[in-house]
Amino acid sequence: MRLRNGTFLTVLVFGLCGLVSLSWYTAFSNPKGNVVDIYQREFLALRDRLHSAEQENLKRSKELNLVLDEIKRAIAEKQALRDINRTWSSLSGEKARESDRLQ
Repeated sequence: MRLRNGTFLTVLVFGLCGLVSLSWYTAFSNPKGNVVDIYQREFLALRDRLHSAEQENLKRSKELNLVLDEIKRAIAEKQALRDINRTWSSLSGEKARESDRLQ
């Protein structure tokens, strides 16, 4: 039983030492210029994504403006038809009254 605990403790200590060594190696093996290059690449990628999003936003805005113009045109046509119908109704009513007077 004691041997198993000692073996476990030994493996644990070697594992921790390995992790610490690996983290030190990765921390000191990358020069600062490499980190700057990574940040610069990320920044350029973000800038490209922002540009793409702006272009998509402009495209959607134009599409929405076209739809809005169609809606305005349809409303104007409907209003014009109502005005024509009202005018026709009032003219028809006047003609009917005149024909009633003449009879």
